[in-house]
Amino acid sequence: MLGESFAPIVIPAPVWERQDMLQVLRNRDVASLLRFVQQHTGASQQRLATVLEMSQGRVNELINRRRRVTSLGSFERLADGLRMPDNARIALGLAPIECNRVMLTDLAEITTTYPSQADAAEEIRALAKAAATVDVMAVRGLGLLGLNDSLLRELIPPEARLRVLLLDPDSDAAAYRASEIGESSESFAAGIRLSIARLRELASAGRTIELYTYDQVPVWRIIKLDSIFFVSAFTVQQEAHSCPTHRIEPNARGVLHHAFARTLEQAAVTSRRIM
Repeated sequence: MLGESFAPIVIPAPVWERQDMLQVLRNRDVASLLRFVQQHTGASQQRLATVLEMSQGRVNELINRRRRVTSLGSFERLADGLRMPDNARIALGLAPIECNRVMLTDLAEITTTYPSQADAAEEIRALAKAAATVDVMAVRGLGLLGLNDSLLRELIPPEARLRVLLLDPDSDAAAYRASEIGESSESFAAGIRLSIARLRELASAGRTIELYTYDQVPVWRIIKLDSIFFVSAFTVQQEAHSCPTHRIEPNARGVLHHAFARTLEQAAVTSRRIM
């Protein structure tokens, strides 16, 4: 029947465990492999061609040793098309399927995504109250630290180390960002200077604060509370606090947390410390 040409070829599991089959795989003897498959399944060359996603003529050439398989990709296609179990893949010199199949939950670093910073505010405040270290990378920072009712200003423990990176109000990047969101460069820069002044007040009151200014067009708004990040992005027309906010936690098998930690550290290294 026509439908049988498109059905998977089912090779009995004991066939893959035979020593002569394993030796064929170790030798990467594709001609003998395909003959084994035909012998134990009755598959025609056309059916082999279908499951291996190649022409019937190519299969014929492989079986009759007029063509060789040399590329890793071609061996992967053979293994996938014939649905080789892991012991057969290993004998063929390929990684087992289980090594390639990583569950998303094993890599999850974004544990929660909030529609905006306001939706994450309760959780951010709860973590801030107990944080030993707080890092903030923002543009103006008014909504985070610059005003009395800012998200973090009154909650960070007095003994916590606070490091803040704000956009340099005198930089070309500040003027560019102001134009992106439709503000005058003067009012935009004034907001940054207000946050800087309010942070100096905290330092004068005995708080441990490191304050830096950077001069690159802003991309990320980062709040780091001990080891947990809350990250959002600045878009062409939208401020980061109104964009989705992602909670990112450490994961030994992931890369996002590492990337944002490195972004923060690199920004501090290349910025100008003013306090």
